Amino acid sequence: MSELFDTVLGYFVDKGWPIEQHEELPVLRIDYEGEHGRWFCYARVNEEANQFIFLSTLSEKVSENKRISIAEYITRANFGLNIGNFEMDFDDGEIRYKTSIDVTYAQITFGLIDPLVNASLVAMDDYLPGIQLVLSGESTPSQAISQINEDDDDVLTF
Repeated sequence: MSELFDTVLGYFVDKGWPIEQHEELPVLRIDYEGEHGRWFCYARVNEEANQFIFLSTLSEKVSENKRISIAEYITRANFGLNIGNFEMDFDDGEIRYKTSIDVTYAQITFGLIDPLVNASLVAMDDYLPGIQLVLSGESTPSQAISQINEDDDDVLTF
């Protein structure tokens, strides 16, 4: 692969996380369980662009009739986030949290990788209960975000 990919792989090996490496692409898959649920993570290297991308991806797809509500929820969640963002594929309903870095003018290190991975994991875990509330119809997007902000002292709003 490449030095960039080797460093990313080394980070996850060093952490002792069980990883699956794609046979041909510079992509690693990690199963992760947070306080509020389980999801898949993908560590991807775009060698041509010198980028590392980390994705926390929910396995459950959003049904078509809930996509507008979830889009509102993740837009509200994104406001004020400092590292990374939620995104949803309107075609299939996939929700993920993405962090990334361009290292064209720097060398990738464990110290650069770690905050990106942690930001993705923490954000997905913090906001997952709200996603579940909106999907179940128990809460509006606005109510769910308010609840998350009240329940979590780590969530910063400005």
